[in-house]
Amino acid sequence: LLPFADITALLFLAPILVTALSAPMLGETIGKRRWAGVIVGFAGALIIIRPGIDIFQLSTVVPLGAAAFLALYQISSRVVSRSDHAMTTLVYTPLVGVLLTSIMVPFVWQAPDAEGWIFMVLLGIFGIGGQYALIKAFEATEASTVAPFFYSLLIWATLLGFFVWGELPDSWTVLGATVMIASGLYILHREQVRRGDH
Repeated sequence: LLPFADITALLFLAPILVTALSAPMLGETIGKRRWAGVIVGFAGALIIIRPGIDIFQLSTVVPLGAAAFLALYQISSRVVSRSDHAMTTLVYTPLVGVLLTSIMVPFVWQAPDAEGWIFMVLLGIFGIGGQYALIKAFEATEASTVAPFFYSLLIWATLLGFFVWGELPDSWTVLGATVMIASGLYILHREQVRRGDH
């Protein structure tokens, strides 16, 4: 329903949401300048969505919901990392995911071909590797510092969208994503200034 790069760009709201939620949920201090960065980031999302324009459809709610859940997942990882080892989180997170999504299997399952199985195995390997790296990152530093590195996804999503589906993001998506990335990098910069890292 939406180009792959547009979906990825809307997911860029997740790191901004992490910063916004890290104050009430983690007790981290968010200064006025970082709050300004959060507001600008939301403006970037609105540029992509363009409320009131035909492109604004119910389909944009899905990646926005995914961004919210991703932000909550990252916040949860930070909370859990205070008491549990990374391997504990790495085991229980996909286990719960498998159990919950397995409920739907009888209604939607179609046996994959050999290529499908290969891609499923690769998805599992890359997913576990990425999740482990994310958990270790949240163990090492604050959530608002880790979150902006999520922006490198736009490069990969644009390349994948182009080579697999022949899609390129439109100028509004590029502008909105640029605003959100700039906002996230500014938030990261302010976090480093606050901590005294230069």
